[in-house]
Amino acid sequence: MTVLSGAVPVHVMRVAGPSATPADLEPVGVLFDARALPDRSTRLRKRAFDLVVGSILTLLALPVIAVLALLTLCTLRCNPFFLQRRPGTGVSEFRMIKLRTLPPSFPVQAMKPEITGCAIPRLGGWLRRTHLDELPQLLEVVAGRMSLVGPRPRLSDDVEPVDPVYDRMRRSVSPGCSGLWQISVAGAGTATGDPSFDLFYLRNVSLRLDLWILARTVGLLLGLAGRVDLADVPAWVQRGVAPLPVVYPVEILRPVAAEDVA
Repeated sequence: MTVLSGAVPVHVMRVAGPSATPADLEPVGVLFDARALPDRSTRLRKRAFDLVVGSILTLLALPVIAVLALLTLCTLRCNPFFLQRRPGTGVSEFRMIKLRTLPPSFPVQAMKPEITGCAIPRLGGWLRRTHLDELPQLLEVVAGRMSLVGPRPRLSDDVEPVDPVYDRMRRSVSPGCSGLWQISVAGAGTATGDPSFDLFYLRNVSLRLDLWILARTVGLLLGLAGRVDLADVPAWVQRGVAPLPVVYPVEILRPVAAEDVA
């Protein structure tokens, strides 16, 4: 296979045969691209922004968190806070905190498809729809374990396995309370279900892009803006690092038969 260094999907034929087309290809992995890793100055600017803005938002949110925690305690009769281990930056892990929205009988590592259709308490359903259950994550931002904007923290490997190279690239920045995937048209799935949004973010990470994502997040929560696709991201927030061409593992592709050549 011809290998290029790029944060691009690796494709294989899903439908074998001489009549297969590019539409018959599906991604199965990611090749490493050092260009997609933010440099030290970018990480320092992001951290300074998170510390200042995150501290202000945390102070404003603390009374709301206290009231919602009390309501949750009265409704579910258990610890109103839900702690879950998630992969963090580099090789680290952290305990992500949220307001509890499900009864303690639910599995700790339950994924969205497992929750869909289940009976959820009215308060918990409202917290999930409004994303207010994620307000305590602002404490993680101040502590440096999360960022205001970044890839969505995924579940552990045994629940949500992911390509190791893709995972390494995602973990080059702190996981985010919001992010491009979170506000995208793919946001209803799992965090690693569509890598294109995280890879786009990593190639273009900057304070400009973070501010744009935060503005779109507020618009989405208030019903003033819809979910975005990659084509909706304006050029002025991009760094201009273009994705490399698609790489095909050519040794597994069958040659085109002579009779199929027009």
